[in-house]
Amino acid sequence: MLHILYLAPLVPRNIFTHHNLRSNGDRTSHIFSTTYLYAHSRLLLLGRGLKKHYIFILIMLLAASNIMLHSIKPVQAITIGPFGPPVRISTNTYTSAGPSVAAYGSYVYVAWHDDTPVSGSGSQPEIWMRVSSNNGATFSSPIRISTNTYESSYPSVAAYGTYVYVAWQDSTPVSGSGSNPEIWMRVSSNNGASFGSPIRITTNTGSSAMPSVAAYGSYVYVAWHDDTPVSGSGSQPEIWMRVSSNNGATFSSPIRISTNTYWSAFPSVAAYGAYVYVAWGDYTPVSGSGTDSEIWMRASSNNGVSFSSSIRISYNTYRSLTPSVAAVGSYVYVAWHDFTPVSGSGTNPEIWLRVSSNNAASFGSAIRISTNTGLSMVSSVAAYGSYVYVAWEDNTLVSGSGGSYEVWTRVSSNNGASFGSPIRISTNTGASLFPSVAASVPYAYIAWEDNTPVSGSGSDYEVWLRAGYFGPA
Repeated sequence: MLHILYLAPLVPRNIFTHHNLRSNGDRTSHIFSTTYLYAHSRLLLLGRGLKKHYIFILIMLLAASNIMLHSIKPVQAITIGPFGPPVRISTNTYTSAGPSVAAYGSYVYVAWHDDTPVSGSGSQPEIWMRVSSNNGATFSSPIRISTNTYESSYPSVAAYGTYVYVAWQDSTPVSGSGSNPEIWMRVSSNNGASFGSPIRITTNTGSSAMPSVAAYGSYVYVAWHDDTPVSGSGSQPEIWMRVSSNNGATFSSPIRISTNTYWSAFPSVAAYGAYVYVAWGDYTPVSGSGTDSEIWMRASSNNGVSFSSSIRISYNTYRSLTPSVAAVGSYVYVAWHDFTPVSGSGTNPEIWLRVSSNNAASFGSAIRISTNTGLSMVSSVAAYGSYVYVAWEDNTLVSGSGGSYEVWTRVSSNNGASFGSPIRISTNTGASLFPSVAASVPYAYIAWEDNTPVSGSGSDYEVWLRAGYFGPA
C-alpha cells in the first residue's frame, strides 16, 4: 500500500486527511497518489511514527475531478543525448530515497536516506553517501553518515574544494528538542574519505526540517524551516539560516529569513562569492496571489551578515511550490513548479524558471521549462559557467514509461537565454522521482529514486545517477 498524507495549508496542524491508495498500475491511483512533494511506500515524508508537530510537507491537493487523465496523450521519446548509462548508487532490498547530489572538480557526492537495517539503527532510516573521484565513472563503498536508532532523513549535500558537507533532519532526542527533529551536519575535509562528529545546527523544541546546504570558499550556509514560535510567526513555520565562515567548525546564531504569520517552508540556498540566496514557498497573501503560495527570495551580498528585503519570484493566483536556486557569477536561477493554467498544460503544473544577471537585483520574465499535459513537478536547478540544468519529474506518457513518472532535464548553454529540447533521463516502467542535479564543468549529474525492480531491490526504491558530458567533442 502507498500511504499518502495530505496537509492543507493555513489550517490547524492537527487537521489531516489520510488516504491509502493501492499502487497497482491503475492510472488514476498512480496520478492521484503521486501528486505530492515526496512520498513512497515504507518511508513516507518523515517516516514511520509520524508526528503532527513536525509535518510541513505540503501535498498538492488535486481533486480527482480536476485530473483529466484521458487528455494525457503519449509523446515521442527524446534521444538521451550527452548522458551516459544509469549508475546504481544504492544496492539493497530496502527503501533508498531522497537523493541529494553535489560536485566539485572531478568529485561527485550522492547522499540519501536508507531503510536498510544496520547496527544501531533499529528499524529507522539512516543517511548514507557514496563518492566518485572520476566524474561518476566509479563510486566508493557506501559511507554511513548518521549513526543512531532514530529516523534520519532528507539529506542535503554541498562541496567546495576538498570539503564536503552533509546536513539532514534527525528525530534523535537531544536536550531541548522534545520529540521533534533537529538539523544536524557532518563535515569532511578530505573529499569524503572521513567525516567529523555530528554538529547540531538547530537547538529548539520546535520541528526543524528540510535542510538545504550550500558552500563557497570557507563559508557554509544551512537553511531550514522551523515551527518554533517567534514574534509574528503565529504557529506557522519560518525559514532560518546559520552561517559558518570556517568550513563548519563554528556557526553563527540563527538568522530569521522569513518574517510573517503564514506558512514559509521548503528553503533552497545557493552561494557564489560573498553572495547568498535563499528561496522558499510562502502562503502570505499578496496582490494577485489569492490564497495560494508564491515563491520568494532574499539575497545577501556579505556572506549572510545582512539580507535584502524579500523578492517575489512568482506572480499568479495559483500555487507555486518547491523552489530550487542556483548561482554562478552574477547570475541567479530560480526554478519551481506552478499550477497556473497555460496552453497545453491542462490543469496540471509546469516547471518555470526566472533568471537574474545582476545578483538578484532584478529578474527576467518567467521561462516555461516543461510543455506538456502531464504533471511536471519537483524541479532541481544547477549551473556552472554559462550552462544551466533544470531537472524535474513528469508523468507525461512516453514509450516504455508504463504510465509512471520519468525524470527529464533541459539544458541551456547561454545562461538561460534559451534551452534545448527535453532530455529523458530515466527510461523504465517504474516510478522515477525526486531528481537532484549538480554541475561541475564540463559534467552535469542527475540523481533520482526509482522503484523499477532490479536484482536485490525487491519492490523498493533505489537511488540512481546519470552523468552528462557537455564539453568539447
